[in-house]
Amino acid sequence: MLTKLKQNIPAIILFIFFLSLYIYTAAPGVYDGDSGELAAAVNTLGLAHPTGFPLYMLSGKLFTLLVPIKDVAYRLNIFSALLTTTALVFFYYTLKNLGNSPFASLAASLILGLGRNTIWSNAGTARVYALSLLFVSILFFIFSKWRKERKTKYLYWYGFLWGLSLGTHALMLVMAIPPLFMLWQARHIIKERLGILAKIIFLTIIPAVQYIYLFFAYKRNGIVNWGDMSNWDGFIYYITQRQYATKIFANTLSDTGNFLVKIGGLLTSEFTIIFIGVAVAGLIYLLKKERTLSIIFVSIILVNVGMMYGYGKSGDLIILFRYIFIADLVLSLMIAFGLDMVMNWARISKGNRGAMFFTVITILAISLQFKFSYAYNDRRNNFIVEDFAQNIFVTIEPDSILLTSGDTVSNSLWYLQSIGQRDDIIQINADLMVYNWYMASEIKRYPDVFDASILAERQNYNRILNIINKNIANQRIYTTFPAWDEYSNSNFEFVPVGIIYAVVPKKNDEAVKLLQLNKTIWDKYQLRNIKTGLYKDFMLNLLVQHYALSLNNIGVVYASLNLPKESIYFLKKSIDIIPDTRTKENLNKVERNFIQ
Repeated sequence: MLTKLKQNIPAIILFIFFLSLYIYTAAPGVYDGDSGELAAAVNTLGLAHPTGFPLYMLSGKLFTLLVPIKDVAYRLNIFSALLTTTALVFFYYTLKNLGNSPFASLAASLILGLGRNTIWSNAGTARVYALSLLFVSILFFIFSKWRKERKTKYLYWYGFLWGLSLGTHALMLVMAIPPLFMLWQARHIIKERLGILAKIIFLTIIPAVQYIYLFFAYKRNGIVNWGDMSNWDGFIYYITQRQYATKIFANTLSDTGNFLVKIGGLLTSEFTIIFIGVAVAGLIYLLKKERTLSIIFVSIILVNVGMMYGYGKSGDLIILFRYIFIADLVLSLMIAFGLDMVMNWARISKGNRGAMFFTVITILAISLQFKFSYAYNDRRNNFIVEDFAQNIFVTIEPDSILLTSGDTVSNSLWYLQSIGQRDDIIQINADLMVYNWYMASEIKRYPDVFDASILAERQNYNRILNIINKNIANQRIYTTFPAWDEYSNSNFEFVPVGIIYAVVPKKNDEAVKLLQLNKTIWDKYQLRNIKTGLYKDFMLNLLVQHYALSLNNIGVVYASLNLPKESIYFLKKSIDIIPDTRTKENLNKVERNFIQ
């Protein structure tokens, strides 16, 4: 009993350390990108964007019901922390099964868990990648057990859990590589007993039953309801992600160099250049001693990176960098082998002093990685997303229509409405209005707001104008975006009110009245940590820029109305957030005219 406990102490330490760390640094509520959408979909059992992530929806919902602390978004952030921590424990045992020393297994697990861009980053926010990472770790663990024991039960377990994992993210297709080797190694047994293969196939397919959830969610037609599940063609369209067809193979040969440079930068910043070097050493060792294992590792990395290359352009890596978490895990496996190789060399050539010196260097390198990653992933005080959404709600009059744009803004508002805030507001995602399935869903939910003729419009801005024309006489209409170029010839103007814009007919006295509300509105706003350069995540900096731009726009409009005092007040507030050159020029111009 004591011997077993001793053997498991490193895993216990890993679990306690990382769960505490991830919870401590987790975002306090709804976060950027897809987090708000996923939290809203989990909370209402809605239909998220393709491929729907049914397993995440159901397991996330269960977790939020079992752990009733704070709000749903925070619970899902903690859910990610727990999933990632559990993944690291499985990763540790995988390394031991593959023959790595306790030192290398523990060190590599720490290095993986402290990964800056993907592992730690996904461990404190509501994203599907933490659940995918857990499945990757479990599948590698099963693979490591197969290598030791070659029992057919591991083929069954791998098939079932891999099939189940596809309900977390399409990237799990990458994990089809290890079972190909397992099946090849088991080919003689399978030839003698064909029932084994049939059972593996059945166990792999049966988890597809989880996709029934998509039809259930679609029928609810809730706040989050992507796609059209009314027929089989709609289901295939959704599940194959044809909505994003324009992103498939969008990279050209000229983009390849830039893409590879960015991938290299991602991997280096994830682990530091020191451990990338150790991973290379580990791969060299494996090529000599464990050729099959090295082929599997390299294949997985190449396929993972290849899937990223085949989806979107290199510029999209500013968002899609999280997709590389499988390659990160494999690199950590290679790091473990590299650590053991160097440790053995140090012990043989320089004795215990050499081994001790290498241990100290490794600990210092891990500490350095911790320092850089902590600065990047400490989100305890990142209230900006929820504050931004709450400030929008503060601005809007009751029973209004709000047209939104941008994932972070639209998704966080969806989330707040999913927990019962401002359900009097009709939120319409302007980015999705290009899709007929979205319009059909919204027409069902709000038949008084939409005219069926809107489906005949092909241009998105014509659909937006259709909504404005139909409703402006009866309801206040706001947008989270200013008037784009195509609206310049319309009969409406977009008046800056707080951080959003009220739509009013041109040459209407109402515009001036709305503008004069700004001082009162901005005094009501929650403005925690609104400073440029404060956030590592570019999406959060976009919100900071939005605040500054809104203030600048208000100042410019006041200047056009020959109200210099008001203009100067708002332009200075904008510069306090971001000392933008154009805003400074606007301020100087107003101040010169005011003095004259």
